[in-house]
Amino acid sequence: MIYKAILFACTIICLSTSTEVNAIVASECTPSDDYILCESINISNAEQVVRVGTLGWGSISDITWLPNSDVLVVATGVGIWLYSSLLDINPNLAVVQNGVTSVDYDVNENLLLSTSFDRSITLWDIDSGQVLHRLNQHLGTTNQAKFIEQGTSIISVSNDGTIMIWNIESESLTFVSQIDNVSAVAVDYSSNASIIAVANSIDGSVILIDAETKTIISTIDSQEQSEDIRALAFNPIGTILASAGGDGVVIWSRNNATLAAENYPFMGAVNAVEFSSDGSMMVYGDTSGRVYIWNLEENTVEIVMELGVWITDVSFRSDNSRLAVATIDGRVTLWNTDDNSLVISTRFGHGLSVNDAVFNSNGNFLVSGGDDRVTRLWDVLSETEVASFEGNSSVDVVLFSPETEHLIASGNSDGTISLWDTTSGTLVTEFGHSDVVEQDISFDPTGEFLVSVNNGITLWSVENGTSLMNIDVDTEWPINTVVYSPSGDAIAFSTIGTGTIYLWHPFGDSAEPIILGQHESLVSAIAFSPSGSLLVSGGQNILKLWDLETLQLIQTINQDLGEIADVDFSSDGSLLAFATGDSLRIVNIENQAEIISIEANFGGIRSVDFNSNDTLIATAGNDGTIQLWGVP
Repeated sequence: MIYKAILFACTIICLSTSTEVNAIVASECTPSDDYILCESINISNAEQVVRVGTLGWGSISDITWLPNSDVLVVATGVGIWLYSSLLDINPNLAVVQNGVTSVDYDVNENLLLSTSFDRSITLWDIDSGQVLHRLNQHLGTTNQAKFIEQGTSIISVSNDGTIMIWNIESESLTFVSQIDNVSAVAVDYSSNASIIAVANSIDGSVILIDAETKTIISTIDSQEQSEDIRALAFNPIGTILASAGGDGVVIWSRNNATLAAENYPFMGAVNAVEFSSDGSMMVYGDTSGRVYIWNLEENTVEIVMELGVWITDVSFRSDNSRLAVATIDGRVTLWNTDDNSLVISTRFGHGLSVNDAVFNSNGNFLVSGGDDRVTRLWDVLSETEVASFEGNSSVDVVLFSPETEHLIASGNSDGTISLWDTTSGTLVTEFGHSDVVEQDISFDPTGEFLVSVNNGITLWSVENGTSLMNIDVDTEWPINTVVYSPSGDAIAFSTIGTGTIYLWHPFGDSAEPIILGQHESLVSAIAFSPSGSLLVSGGQNILKLWDLETLQLIQTINQDLGEIADVDFSSDGSLLAFATGDSLRIVNIENQAEIISIEANFGGIRSVDFNSNDTLIATAGNDGTIQLWGVP
């Protein structure tokens, strides 16, 4: 399950700030006709900022159907979603937990069980979203957990080599095994046979445990699966165990003998495997994007889907008529097993890393771009995606045109700049350079010009996509950040290697840029204050504030910040929000004191943006989501 985790309704919500309970609670941030009615974030209330919304379900780690239901449970880097496949509506974020690695369901008590990168095992009430139990004993990532013994106990496995069995009511451990040279990545339980199987990814072995006596029965090894085991599945009566990994699928009989592995084809490493509830079929998916169904009665294997992207999980509905398949790009595909036909293929948001997200001028809409090569337009009030525009490479940066907000610009990793018309849904024009190392773009305040980076700086006409000016900087290092000043008379940019910050006045008396200052290493983010009197630059463990009238450094903030990914000022310039690692941090500009630091996007934040009235902050990150933050 760790492999699937790494590859990691529409109402505004808030979260409890308790470290013990991350339950969803009612929010006072309510939609109006024009904007979300959160308080304007300011110096006096910034410490009350909490998450108030989520756009996209993010990278998928695990999926499972609720028994006898059309509801699919989708575990992602931000929590657990409930998706009604019958109604095909946007999913509901049932519980919130960063870095979910697996999920299981207890039909008798209506409970959800989740594991996480934070080493915890959490039991949730599915109706209220409340935490009932949280268990913390593993020293490494908890990769998977399963209900056993009719829901009275839980077994959990971790890459620290520990296998634990818990009594739910008492929260006490009834079995602990610490085995050397073991990374326990997957577990399955056969209630019929009362046997637990645990996969060791280091040597490809499977450890069998008697669930009643809590003793290890044996360890089985296979020459066909030497290492890198990723998933396990018992058939319903417990007579067959399937293990999946880098060597494909190996089938084990109850007497521990390996059946003929060559009967089960694969084109890439197999990440997921599951038997149907009647035991007549077994499904598995590999990294080539192929999904296979083995008919046990006829002993035939058929490729039923070729999705072209890495399969992360598979799940049969309880009546076996539907098959759900999750892929690394955050997509869920539903397949009708009765007639081998596609039901629907859907994706809520990006799935892969979101590299940038910005609000439009009134904050009603937000545009985002990511590694899935798609630029997406969101209605912030309803938290729904209203348009998408697919390009040919990863989208590094996105912008609304200041002149006409139905025009969106995306700066792409292949060096192109795409202009999209949101009204017609079409590509207006595309231009750019092919020698871009890190893409960045910025509109001037009128929307007439757009500036981009390559080995120098290029000024473009938005109307026809022609290059108007180009300057080369005397440095061996490429330029990685660029931003227009609010007045439009200056452009600031920086280089990757030297940490040098430049100011350029393209229509001024001098055509040459001047050096404002320097960091000791990489400058990763720059931003003008709304008045244009200040510039902030962020790099490795440091933020610097520059006075643009005197061209002097006025303050350095150095507090073990980590690498700064992005920075943005509030509309009045009193606050600075910046992203470093997983954290959103807010600083008082007047005294440079940090007001709050919040754990935001799991896996790292890529961008941060205030809306125009400071009621919301958007963060986008590697978990494939955009998080909305405000003061309820």
